[in-house]
Amino acid sequence: MSQQPFTVHQTVPHDYIDHNHHMHDAYYNVIFSQIINDFNYSHGLSLKERDDYQYTLFTAEEHTAYLAQLTEDEPFDVQVWIYNFDMKRIHFVLLLYKEDGTLAATNETMMIGINRQIERTAPFPESYLQQLRDYYQSQPKIQWPKQIGHRLNIPK
Repeated sequence: MSQQPFTVHQTVPHDYIDHNHHMHDAYYNVIFSQIINDFNYSHGLSLKERDDYQYTLFTAEEHTAYLAQLTEDEPFDVQVWIYNFDMKRIHFVLLLYKEDGTLAATNETMMIGINRQIERTAPFPESYLQQLRDYYQSQPKIQWPKQIGHRLNIPK
């Protein structure tokens, strides 16, 4: 049975507005990073669990596409999807929607698992890996936005 994706509801704060009167690009990534943390904290890698396992996640790569402007006090939702994963890497896709359903931004983040004692990549703790499996298998199938997997390029 599929479940709804992990979704966070927020509103654009005044401090996130830039000189163009919409949300500054850097704050999209602050939001995406915080929401990935929230997802991980609630799916087997809380701060306590990280201390217990001596384990953490590092961001290896990320890509954000900005598709629509957000203005001060505007509500939005961010959905967390797992695009792919293996024993020590996870490819998250985050979709940021305006209140009217417009896709305003996409974010892809590749995270890697790190053993904090040796500061090297290491397989995920089994409890976290199982929660990733469960989440991945139960998330609805969607048509991925065309921005996912896109590479930067200037056509000639």
